[in-house]
Amino acid sequence: MEITEIYHVYGCNDEGREWLDSEFRDFKCACKYAVANYGKISYNLPRVVKYTYSYDPEHKTVSENTEVIEPGQIYYMNKI
Repeated sequence: MEITEIYHVYGCNDEGREWLDSEFRDFKCACKYAVANYGKISYNLPRVVKYTYSYDPEHKTVSENTEVIEPGQIYYMNKI
């Protein structure tokens, strides 16, 4: 089984609609980017979502799992 993790950082426009601003393969980089863009691409801290894709070569299927990263975890990863 092959597993790929991708982190999306979402901004929002003037109407409050979210849009994908950036995509990272490294969790720490995604968190640092989100904190650095606090109030710039979003009204507050941009939302970070982890997407995990699992590929099963035997059955040739892909499954997807999403997890919204909590703000406290984003700030913690920004500090280390």
